[in-house]
Amino acid sequence: MKSPLATVQSFVANLLLRSLFVGRLVGSLRGPTPHHPEPTADRFRA
Repeated sequence: MKSPLATVQSFVANLLLRSLFVGRLVGSLRGPTPHHPEPTADRFRA
């Protein structure tokens, strides 16, 4: 049986990898965007 800490670490690692993959996928679909777009940046750009 895995320790709770190991389970949490693997869960967080999977979450980070998935968010990175989804972010890259969305970025490629939307086109070139800043690496770290922020809500305020969108507001200023509009």
